[in-house]
Amino acid sequence: MYVPSSLPCPPSTNVFDRFSVQGAPSDALAFSNCLIVNPSDFAQGQHVLVKQSFPLTTRCVSTSSAQSHMSNTNVEYSHDNTGKVPQGSIGASATQRQWIGLSLSGDSVTVEPFSQPPPYLESIDIEIGFLKRGLEIAEAFSADEMAQNFLRGFSGTVFASGEILLFEFHGQTLKATVKGVQVVELPNQRSMGNTFGVIMEKTDVTFMKDPSSALKLKSSAKKYPWSLHSTMHSP
Repeated sequence: MYVPSSLPCPPSTNVFDRFSVQGAPSDALAFSNCLIVNPSDFAQGQHVLVKQSFPLTTRCVSTSSAQSHMSNTNVEYSHDNTGKVPQGSIGASATQRQWIGLSLSGDSVTVEPFSQPPPYLESIDIEIGFLKRGLEIAEAFSADEMAQNFLRGFSGTVFASGEILLFEFHGQTLKATVKGVQVVELPNQRSMGNTFGVIMEKTDVTFMKDPSSALKLKSSAKKYPWSLHSTMHSP
């Protein structure tokens, strides 16, 4: 699983005003729910705004030399010698393109680093269902186990209200939509709004069943069923 860098990151050296759009280089990278970038443009684990409105965390497609250089740290770089995401381009999954409104056919977009670190999330509410329409299985998924996996897999990643995610659980591909978030308010921190924030170990994750999906979800043993207590509008 991807673990965002805890090391100081160098500033972006990108000289492009706009970035050309392409798909995520692999399914594994699409499941990271990160924006796939060239390491010459952005640092690993950097929080950025796409189209000045859509927050994402970067994940670098690296060469073998960078993989070797970072082998003694907690940063996981994607090993890709083919250069599938060249400098001046970004790799966005189909769900990210749907959320942001991007196309693969000649589209380009602005991507800029946050001016200050985004807030952490106190809680996040996520509606979830099978990616494949009409799929039915006998297994009922545990909301508590799903929340634990989500925290382990996406700690350090920024998410926003309205964002569409990919999530794998027990061999099934799930499509998830962030329905609301609550941010941690810190003293002396300038407010950046309350529609996005970074997942941390203590973020309270609530999963809700998509009413149009046949997915079966076991209610959490730790909380009342599906209480939506946070903001509901998109960035």
